[in-house]
Amino acid sequence: MEMNILVCIKQIPDVGGKIKLSDDGREIDSRNLGFTISPHEECAVEQAIQIVKAEGGSATVLTLGIADSENQLRDSLARGMNKGVLLHTENSNWNANQIAHAITASIKRMEADNGTFDLILFGVESADRGNAQVGVLVAHALDRPSVNGINGLEIEGDVALVKRDSDEGTENYELGLPAVLSVKDGMNLPRFPSLKGTVMAKKKPIEIIAVEPDDTGVRFLQFERTPEHSKQAVILGRGPEAAADVVQVLKQLELVR
Repeated sequence: MEMNILVCIKQIPDVGGKIKLSDDGREIDSRNLGFTISPHEECAVEQAIQIVKAEGGSATVLTLGIADSENQLRDSLARGMNKGVLLHTENSNWNANQIAHAITASIKRMEADNGTFDLILFGVESADRGNAQVGVLVAHALDRPSVNGINGLEIEGDVALVKRDSDEGTENYELGLPAVLSVKDGMNLPRFPSLKGTVMAKKKPIEIIAVEPDDTGVRFLQFERTPEHSKQAVILGRGPEAAADVVQVLKQLELVR
């Protein structure tokens, strides 16, 4: 059975960089930041590539973001995805409901033209907001079975066999296709783009669709930075003269009586 798969990713600031906010606190100052996608989404891309390689078919990667988000699409194409879709916007203050609504509308349009996606894959959450909502909201809007936070997936005919770890052990699910799944980091080992893949990615098609957020009754106000905790070192003394102070500190920590 050839598979038609869609993977939804999101451009996020490289978490290794220092995050600065704009003066009004409504946006991240991205002038000196690099960008990437979440590790969960890298695993979702890798899983789609593996499935299409085994089953045949096509894998599309989609993102919602500014024009520069095309770089993350090209990266996924270089890894082995077949085509990309950019839902283009210059508005950065989208909430989860608005994102899910725009993605759902785009999926319905693409399916009307090219047939139903057998699998729609998300990362379980983005590394910047961590809301873990968009995949579930899209599944609900499309009225399709869904499991969130999976770390195992096999395709048998028109059925997806899914595994998810929980505090009680491993949960096993059987879902009829089409289905929507959110992938957890560690499910597989994502490949790096090869030189050949990077060259070929420049020739792969990316469809660009202009979108704007609708009114969902939720309005973003601003970010609040977590207060930074200061650290300091205190020199109690040198050699035997520090012994009394060391004992006092150990008593304060209740390590000695």
